[in-house]
Amino acid sequence: MSTVHTAESVCAGHPDKLCDQIADQILDDILWEDKAARVAVEVMAAGRRIIVTGEITTTCRPRIRDSVRTALVKAGHSPLGFLIYVWTRRQSGDISAGVTTSLEARGGDSSAFALQGAGDQGTVYGYATSETPERLPLPLVLAHRICHRLDTARAEGTITGIKPDGKAQVSVRYDDTGTPVSVETVVVSVQHEAAKDLAVLEREVRSLIVAPACQPYLPIGPDTEVLVNPSGRFVAGGPRADTGLTGRKVMVDTYGGLAPHGGGAFSGKDPSKVDRSAAYMARLIARTIVDARLAEECQVAISYAIGKADPVAFSVDTLGTGEYADLILTKAARDVFLLRPAGIIDTLGTILQEALAFIAEQLPAVVEAGMSILTSLLEGIIEVLPQLAETAVTLVVALVEAIIEALPALLEAAIQIIATLVTGIAEALPELIPAAVEMLMALVQGLVDNLPMLLDAALQLILGLAEGLLAAIPVLIEALPAIIEGIISFLVGAIPQIIEAGIQLLTALIGALPQIITSIVEALPQIITAIIGAVSQGVGQMAEAGASLVQGLWQGIQSLAGWLWDQVSNWISGIWDGITGFFGIASPSKEMAWVGSMLVEGLAGSIRTDGRKATTAATTLAADTLDAFSDLTDGMNVPIDAVADLTMPTLDLAPAPTAVAGMQGRGTEAGQTDVEGIVDATARRLLSSLDIQVVLNDGTLVGKLAPAMNTQLARLSRRDLALTGGA
Repeated sequence: MSTVHTAESVCAGHPDKLCDQIADQILDDILWEDKAARVAVEVMAAGRRIIVTGEITTTCRPRIRDSVRTALVKAGHSPLGFLIYVWTRRQSGDISAGVTTSLEARGGDSSAFALQGAGDQGTVYGYATSETPERLPLPLVLAHRICHRLDTARAEGTITGIKPDGKAQVSVRYDDTGTPVSVETVVVSVQHEAAKDLAVLEREVRSLIVAPACQPYLPIGPDTEVLVNPSGRFVAGGPRADTGLTGRKVMVDTYGGLAPHGGGAFSGKDPSKVDRSAAYMARLIARTIVDARLAEECQVAISYAIGKADPVAFSVDTLGTGEYADLILTKAARDVFLLRPAGIIDTLGTILQEALAFIAEQLPAVVEAGMSILTSLLEGIIEVLPQLAETAVTLVVALVEAIIEALPALLEAAIQIIATLVTGIAEALPELIPAAVEMLMALVQGLVDNLPMLLDAALQLILGLAEGLLAAIPVLIEALPAIIEGIISFLVGAIPQIIEAGIQLLTALIGALPQIITSIVEALPQIITAIIGAVSQGVGQMAEAGASLVQGLWQGIQSLAGWLWDQVSNWISGIWDGITGFFGIASPSKEMAWVGSMLVEGLAGSIRTDGRKATTAATTLAADTLDAFSDLTDGMNVPIDAVADLTMPTLDLAPAPTAVAGMQGRGTEAGQTDVEGIVDATARRLLSSLDIQVVLNDGTLVGKLAPAMNTQLARLSRRDLALTGGA
């Protein structure tokens, strides 16, 4: 059964990988001066801040900030935009003692590499597979190659408008034998400038990055899904968009999650930390077994105890692909490879030195071969250059000579062509004009002949449209109940939310009432003063305006008297005609007299019957008003150092019966009640009995303002009466 394996990689400017590179740059710079230094640094990058912490024990003076700036430049970031913070300390003395003198050395072991103990405890893993020349899983190799090509394209300008942050993810399908057969999905996310066209970026990534990266291993097929920036815009990147930490890309640094990992991060740790150096040795052992064709796949596990030189466990697992039993391969590897920390350091150092020596040894031959190829190429070009030049000159001369030789004939032919064309047009012109006129007349005649048909077609179109609308009306009517039901359902469903919002609004309003009332009380003197001033200033103007209004109204009535009489007469005549028509009578004097009599008696009876109700209602209104003022003062806290002494007197609100204004032609009967008088008397009693004692901050009794206000209003009232001619 086929399976799909997936792995990812990140670009140099990814925030986590940036922190890894900074930590390793600090480590490299220190080890360059002090090979015995003990270093374990951690880096965090967030926004504009880079924080370096950890343990450093060395004889040199670390230039940590310089190392940070160097790593930033290598990763494609400008160091000017970052603030660097450093908090480091020396390695713990207890850990240092165990690393410096191992448990075996303390027990008297003086054999090779026995002195140095492991700098930490834990299990490390190494893995190798034959499916790629790198001896790594194919999805991880392809993801690494895509990110490497992105970094190169940015640095060399092959793709413009991209920035350092980015990552790639590749999914590969394997058949039932474990052989990779197709690339299923490629996901690439790359940071870009704001002005970068995303469609252009997608085409460039597909053609210049993904396809060349996969081609040597497993070419992209027509069914391969390639996703470029699936989230869309990716302008903000690096630490400014996401916090970075060392050690968060351990799967990217090892086997893409397709093989076990011990959990220990690599970056920023010196070789005494076995979670780094021993992991490299485990990888070397696994790759050696695969390279020697002893297995198609190999997994190595090594376990250490802090302060102890020899590992506490070691095993080789070929996952069923070994040429020999795993126990045999484990014993052989244990005998061949040095597994003590000092031995690992020596082995890895020797391998590096041998690699460098090999490169140095082979470099002259490579340079010589390159120079030989380049020299041969240049010699070949130089050798054929005269021939190429001679051929080119001959070709150009022959072309020029041919053009010069044929030029008279070309000019003559052109003149003849033009002359023939002009002559033909001139000769055909007498025939062309009548033909054009005839064609135009035929066109007009055709339109005239077909005009009835065109009109009929237009009419049929309009009729068809009308019929269609009429036919659609029943459908619309049928759908109308459903539409209305949907609207009602929505409103019913929203009622709880509406009620909740109303409750919240009411609660907020009630909570704000004390503050509102306090503000009103504070502003009361200013309000009263403004009212008095406005009234005093406006009484004269109001009186004058009222007189002018009455005069104008009277003049208007006089001028419209005739018209008004005509209108009223016509209106009354219409009413009269309507009444006679309604009752079917020609002389309704008797009937109307009866109706008038019944109307007056009905009004009088209603007043007698309902007058008491009006009196009760007015009394209840006055009592409710007093209760409302009493409730308003309960619990009121006025933060203005005021003494609120609100006294609600007991009022006799039952008014004495007063005669209702007599109706025309009738006297006044006992027991009838003046409702307007009741309300007016009740209001006057309420206001005269209400005594509010409020003292302002300066000690002024607000109640003292009332007499002055009453006096001023009385003066204005008298003035108003004098101006209007009242008694």
